[in-house]
This record gives sequence, structure tokens and C-alpha cells, in this order.
Amino acid sequence: TGYFIIGMLGETKDTIRQTIAFARELALDHYAVSIAAPLPGTELYDTAVARGLIPEGMRPSKELLFDINANLTEDCSDDDLLRLQSHAFKEFTLNKFGRYYIFNPVFLRQMAKVVFSLQSKDEVKDLGRKVWKATQSYWYRT
Repeated sequence: TGYFIIGMLGETKDTIRQTIAFARELALDHYAVSIAAPLPGTELYDTAVARGLIPEGMRPSKELLFDINANLTEDCSDDDLLRLQSHAFKEFTLNKFGRYYIFNPVFLRQMAKVVFSLQSKDEVKDLGRKVWKATQSYWYRT
């Protein structure tokens, strides 16, 4: 199992891609890729505040200690970070384990039951739309 944090101070898109490539080379069974979150009381948080990466208005109250969202990278937008994290998730989880679920006999039986239970063209279209939306949410997430 490997745990990787992307979006640290000074990281760039290239260094994040290098981290993902390094994770790939390890050929681990399980992966987790998280985006860095500077928590109050940590050196990372203090450094981010000192560099002006966490504006005064974003500093947490005592009730919201864990709700910090600050981009610490040099050249990544928030969307870039989410895309890179999503890419890593797809590569390490969906691509690796997805084929086991799709070709699993139990899954195939359940899907056959659903398909054969459809009674009209509208139900077929509705199922198609739901499958398309689910596919979009996994593969085209921004």
C-alpha cells in the first residue's frame, strides 16, 4: 500500500506527474493519492500563512479547524490538482480493479437481471442515460 500527497509547497505539474510515475513503478496493490491540506498548528500551515498562500479571510475558526483549502503549488490551478488526483485514481483504482468487477460473474448476473427486467423503450433509454452519467462522472470528471 502506498500513500502519496500531491500539491505540496513548491510542487509543479511536472513534479506531481513524477510522483505518479514513481507510484506506478512501485507496482503496489493499493494506492491513495491526496491533495495536501495545511492544518493549523503544523509547519506546513505556518509556512503557507507566512508566504501569503492562506489569506486572512480563509483562516479557520476554532469550529472549522479542518476546513482549509489552499493551493500550495507553483503552477497548478485548483482544477489542475483535482484532475491530477482524478487521473491517479483512475489509473491506480478503476483501471486496475475495474476489469475484475466488470467480468465478475455475480456482477454480470445482476446486470442481466436488470436488463431483462426492462419493460419498455423508455426504461431502456433511462438506463442508458444513467449508465452514461455514471461513466461521465468517472472518466470525464474535471
